[in-house]
Amino acid sequence: MDFNSKRENENNHKNKTQYTMTTRILNAIHIAILFVPPILFLLPQWIINKYFKKYLKTILLFYILVPLHWPFFDNACLFTKISMDFGDYSQAKTTSQFSEENMMWLYAPIMRLFGWNFDSVGMNKVVTLHSIINILFILILI
Repeated sequence: MDFNSKRENENNHKNKTQYTMTTRILNAIHIAILFVPPILFLLPQWIINKYFKKYLKTILLFYILVPLHWPFFDNACLFTKISMDFGDYSQAKTTSQFSEENMMWLYAPIMRLFGWNFDSVGMNKVVTLHSIINILFILILI
């Protein structure tokens, strides 16, 4: 192996490590966003009133708009598309790449309960159900 090939391999490894770190951070933010509504819902009312009440309508608007942007990105979230651009989710079997890889611990039991198939259609159903539940959590708090 010549010097230039060795340097290219080192640069590729560094880039891959940076991409992996970037996608992990992005995925962590993505997961955190999914659980803000149930976490808010579980907080005592005085905390909601003191710290979050004035932001609840904005939070509600955000969670309403999230699923509305998916058709513009081939039925995927912007975060998922960015992760895919960095090489994440290359092994996904459905069009719900993020959910398939990160949310099946929650979604699989729900899909079995409703008799939904573990395919793109079933994933779309469970992801939509999750979005509806998140919106309802915020609506209840308003």
